[in-house]
Amino acid sequence: MNIKLNNGETLSYLKRQGGGHVVLLIHGNMASSVQYDLLLEKMDSIFTIYAVDLRGYGNSTYHKSINSMRDFSEDLKQFVDQLDLKKVYLIGWSNGGGVAMQFATDYPEHVNKMVLLSSMSTRGYPAFTADGERIHLRDQLVTAPKYHIFSVHQIFLKRRAIV
Repeated sequence: MNIKLNNGETLSYLKRQGGGHVVLLIHGNMASSVQYDLLLEKMDSIFTIYAVDLRGYGNSTYHKSINSMRDFSEDLKQFVDQLDLKKVYLIGWSNGGGVAMQFATDYPEHVNKMVLLSSMSTRGYPAFTADGERIHLRDQLVTAPKYHIFSVHQIFLKRRAIV
């Protein structure tokens, strides 16, 4: 199924009909709604379940660049509004956990409870320069070839080697 958003994007989603409790499943990075196949099949039938493909993932479109978690949150707001979902239980995994936290912050009136599975933060995955300085802006990643991206673990090992 698909929903056309006001921003020109189309979000694809899977739905499993159930009872009056609505669960919104938000997938992780490099994933899609299909990763939730077992939950769609096995979760208690008291739940109606929606598993959405975020913008740029699965069968959803990617016409406008994502600049922050808030972009995903705004997409989800349009999604729940168009489906007339008043309150949802959010389950967010990895990147989807960051999106769930951003949505709960932006639109707390729509959230019953939230479950986070190996969640990232609302600020995304951390990136660092070769000198260990945190990169805060997307433009720094895109326009500055002098930056080398290191994981948190690599920075820890680098700093430990210096000490």
